[in-house]
Amino acid sequence: MKIKESTRFLVVDDTDSMRKAVIAQLCTMGWHNVVEARNGQEALDILKKNAIDVILADQEMPLMSGLELLNAVRNNKQFAKLPFLLITSSVSKNYVLDAIRNGVSNILVKPYSLKLLTAHIENAISCPVKSVPGVSATTSESKTSVEKSTILVVDDTPENLKLLAGIFRETYRVQIAQSGAQALEICTSDKAPDLVLLDIMMPEMDGFEVAERMRQHPNSENIPIIFVSAMDGEDARLKGMKLGAMDFISKPVDPDAIKLRVDNFMRYVELHKQLQSDYDAMLDVARLQAEIENITQHDAKTPLSNLLNIVQMMRDDTEINDRQLEQLKKIEEMALESVHTINFSSELYKIENSKFKYKATTIDIDEILRRLVDISHKTFHKKHITVQIETDFKTVGKKTPQILGDALLCYSLFDNLINCACEYAPENSFVTVSMDDNDPVKFTITNQGIVSTTDSEHFFDKHINNQLNRNYSAKLLAEVQNGSLNLDSSRESNTTIVTVCLPKAPE
Repeated sequence: MKIKESTRFLVVDDTDSMRKAVIAQLCTMGWHNVVEARNGQEALDILKKNAIDVILADQEMPLMSGLELLNAVRNNKQFAKLPFLLITSSVSKNYVLDAIRNGVSNILVKPYSLKLLTAHIENAISCPVKSVPGVSATTSESKTSVEKSTILVVDDTPENLKLLAGIFRETYRVQIAQSGAQALEICTSDKAPDLVLLDIMMPEMDGFEVAERMRQHPNSENIPIIFVSAMDGEDARLKGMKLGAMDFISKPVDPDAIKLRVDNFMRYVELHKQLQSDYDAMLDVARLQAEIENITQHDAKTPLSNLLNIVQMMRDDTEINDRQLEQLKKIEEMALESVHTINFSSELYKIENSKFKYKATTIDIDEILRRLVDISHKTFHKKHITVQIETDFKTVGKKTPQILGDALLCYSLFDNLINCACEYAPENSFVTVSMDDNDPVKFTITNQGIVSTTDSEHFFDKHINNQLNRNYSAKLLAEVQNGSLNLDSSRESNTTIVTVCLPKAPE
């Protein structure tokens, strides 16, 4: 896809030279709308005040690493969906899995060409990876084949070209150039070589000038150079090294020796290419995994919804006996639990990607709450937790408030919150659920015990210990129904209160 010139990039790197180099590459591609940050915290401050379209962040930064910045970005609703490209010299497969779980859009291994940078930016914008909490270590076993590396041999003497090309042709793809100008044209093209064997003494443009001009072009600035020359003096060697040469081989060449030295270096080149290829493959697998899970969950939800409708119709049948009614309740509970599990994956995936189609209906929330309270009694009976609905409108002759929402989302929302309250509550204690008759309808779920300061600060974070946080999910389910969710943990009263507000249905 073609990226708009107006696209605004945020480049985050603590090293000035690297930051400037990335900005120069972006400008070369016609993307001049670039903002820079020296660290993760500065990047977060910029994001809060500026409209950014793409983030490019280095991994190895003090104070806040690239992965930590990624996590902070994904946990902030304001800019959670921004494409995020992580740039690194080398990381472990487990690190890549962590980045995928946290929603990285792409990973780029240094050093890289301008072509590779452009491709990864385009890929990040067109199909950014969202968080995939369930991605497993087996993803890292995916191996992709890497095509043969390319060596460019540059020499103005045909005999030397023939000799060097013959040495490497069986192992690598070999290109040849008989002049400095021709070599420079190849190196700055979109099909740049992986290594250049460069003669020094050539007419019009010598090897030193070729190397210097290569370092000034974003397509060729990182291509390794080995000088192969009859100029074997110390001054020539030092000058070559200053221009970034990896090695200096004297003519006449020893075929066995030069092949050994080049092979040793090319192992590093091919390892680097394999690393990038593996990372790309892992991201592709993560995308495919998320898509398959989304399709599978959607297919599973439809028959479950149909089953619930049938069960509810059967429960209304006056001819069934008490034993049959009890069995139907158990079937209904199991089906609802399955739907709840699906909601916490497929529906959240749609909500996060703005694909969820919300259709509000009038809901008898009292019935849902009573069903969940009954289930929680059975689930937490070993802790001797008493779960009760504190507000009973029917005892005072009032109609229970109806809300506008999605019944299945409400079931998942309150199931999560009541279970969470029971988990936090100490043994032999109470969990109470109450609601008022205002608009919006306010629900409070109270349990004894407090949430620690650390847990309170991260209560609604997207991930905890690399797992999707259920409280984050509940907050999304409330907000998509035009509601809200808040936490209040008090040391004075030794209680934790979660408040949910949902729109009231018109009477």
